[in-house]
Amino acid sequence: MSLAAMSLAVALVVILGLCASPTAAVAADKGSAGGDFLAPSRSVLLPEPATLRWDEQPAPGGEARGVLMVPLDPSDADSPSLELEVRMKLSRIQPAPLGPLLVHCGGPGSDSSCLEGVVGIPAGFDVWAISQRGMGPKARPSLACDRAEAWLPPEGRKSYAVSDFTNCSCALPDGSPTLGEMWADIDPRNSSQVAATFAAMESWGRSCWDSPRFRLQGRNGKGYNFLDFVGTQLLAHDIERMRRAIGAEEMSIFGW
Repeated sequence: MSLAAMSLAVALVVILGLCASPTAAVAADKGSAGGDFLAPSRSVLLPEPATLRWDEQPAPGGEARGVLMVPLDPSDADSPSLELEVRMKLSRIQPAPLGPLLVHCGGPGSDSSCLEGVVGIPAGFDVWAISQRGMGPKARPSLACDRAEAWLPPEGRKSYAVSDFTNCSCALPDGSPTLGEMWADIDPRNSSQVAATFAAMESWGRSCWDSPRFRLQGRNGKGYNFLDFVGTQLLAHDIERMRRAIGAEEMSIFGW
């Protein structure tokens, strides 16, 4: 399981637990000041330009692509800004009678391509999807290792190590067992194998966290680590930012 996966999985129920039905509505956040600051003039067609930027002006019944600008740390105005890819299929009637509906294709790791496979959604929604932090081909920074960091080693060796294929700082260390999302190729009754697996995971996590590509700098010169700000709890903030950018009072969610 990737570092992002561990962070996301812990809090996955925070959002998706609200989705007992395909149209489970998430109430508008009133904010710490006690009042929701929706701009009445904002809409899917005319969003808050400093927050949501469509590639092209969307039209009723059409599809839109764009980026949602979010702060790395929602509680720190000086933190770096991230751009998250969003896609939307607009209702033919605007404003959409049923409001916006976020589709989420599981995770951790859903991205905006989730919109492509969605069928059977009732008419009247603005259906949209978002690339979570670090996910998708346009993510900067990306949680995926760069293709330039991978290669095929020379043939003819009797055995190969992970480092023969990549120098990515987020790759598993040499000697690690084969791993999946929910399993490891070890004997769980063998305490030495279990301990070695945990030691390898600790080394992997530290190497990834220390990677220069995840070090960001804020407007005040303060340093941040991107990996401290990924996960479903941050996705909740990003969804709320989208809701406010389009002037919606509620946000429905359909996903798993």
